[in-house]
This record gives sequence, structure tokens and C-alpha cells, in this order.
Amino acid sequence: MNDIVKATHEGELKVGSVHIPCYVLQDGTRVLSWSGVNRAFGSSVGGPSKKAEESGVRNLPRILASKSVKPFISEELSACAEKPYEFRPPRGGRTAYGYGMSS
Repeated sequence: MNDIVKATHEGELKVGSVHIPCYVLQDGTRVLSWSGVNRAFGSSVGGPSKKAEESGVRNLPRILASKSVKPFISEELSACAEKPYEFRPPRGGRTAYGYGMSS
């Protein structure tokens, strides 16, 4: 069975009126909730959009995968989006995914 890392802490990143759930994983990696980032940008939380698939950045929120925004997405952000972290929230339950960079 695949070992899923557990988040040790959770909180919220507040940007204006938007609240994005965030977590600290056992190895110290800090991640933003994949579904929270999608909601913050007004995207659905379902699978990647066709537009995102075509842009080559399939795990970015739909709005960030648009052709008009793509030139502003750094390689670093694209790399983070392509390999989201799978983790178990501190309170347990289903696994979640998050955007982040290891520390």
C-alpha cells in the first residue's frame, strides 16, 4: 500500500475576501489546498479542464490555464502544478491534494 504523508498543521491563507486552506506536511512542505485554489479562482473543483490539458499545465485552475494568462505562469509554478502533493489532512478522512514546494 502507498504511504500517504499526513499534514501536521492546517490553517487558512487569506487574500482579500478569499480564504484558501493550507497545510504543513510531516516533512515540512507547505501546501495550498488544490480545491481551495480552484475555488479562489472561481474554477470548478472537478478534473482538469480541456483548456488546461491543451495548455500543457493540466493541474492548474482553469483560469490560470487560459492562453492569455499562460505567459505569466512561471516554470516553477508549472512544475508545482504538474506534481501536486497527495496528503491526509490532520483530522483524517479522504486524502487531499495541494500545491507546494518542498522546503
